Amino acid sequence: MTIWLIGGACSGVGKTFVAKRLCAVLPNAVYAKLGHGAPKSAKAANYCTSQNELEQLVQQKKSAVRHFVIESNSYKASRENVIRIFLQATPGAKDIRGDAHQQEAAADVVIGDQVAVSNWLAVIQRQVKDEALAAAICGIFAEQSRLLSSAELAVRSKVWLVNQQNELVFGAGLASLIEDIEHLGSLRAAAERASMSYRHAWGAIKNAEKHLGFKLLLPSAGGSGGGGSLLTPAGKRLLALYRRLSEAAAAATDRELARRYGESWSDNGE
Repeated sequence: MTIWLIGGACSGVGKTFVAKRLCAVLPNAVYAKLGHGAPKSAKAANYCTSQNELEQLVQQKKSAVRHFVIESNSYKASRENVIRIFLQATPGAKDIRGDAHQQEAAADVVIGDQVAVSNWLAVIQRQVKDEALAAAICGIFAEQSRLLSSAELAVRSKVWLVNQQNELVFGAGLASLIEDIEHLGSLRAAAERASMSYRHAWGAIKNAEKHLGFKLLLPSAGGSGGGGSLLTPAGKRLLALYRRLSEAAAAATDRELARRYGESWSDNGE
């Protein structure tokens, strides 16, 4: 089992974003968060409030999963097969942790503004032998690096899957919703996190399933009210494909902006 340990210089740098994206593309992955206080309904299903609780969860899952993604600044992972990921603060951030420099120095992967990305692939490939999967993980890191950038201009792009009538079938909103369903174990909890009514969320999923020709969700034990939902294998594959397409589109538009930035963008040179 590989542990992906995600920490950051301060709040708001995208630790949860990176954790969820990793779980979307890593095969047989589990996500957990080490936090403080009582868990809220919209927090991760595997929400732990102490080092011991999280360690027990890791031990419980280690024989059943291939990847364990942990969002925590304080979890002590003193074992092999750990990739430590550190997200730098955004420019101007004021709530930077006192141990941020030490965490950054100990990290295997540093994500942030003007960070050299050449070593990411070498680090990832020590644990991930599938070249396409390693590239997708690098894409996740690169996307978050762009969001932390202080560049004057940045380009944003979105990918939609549409039917022959150009009607939306699957997009960023639904991708985030089903990611949360997988992590929270409940459609109701995922809809709550997205500030969406249960009825609207259910309708969006059923519409997508109708056009896709396969189920996205399957019932599971647990979850809100004693029963919940998880993604079907086909749903997981679709989510991973969508994330890879999105990351490829973002990388392509970044390259085009970098190539053309600085040119005269108007006929009169203004």
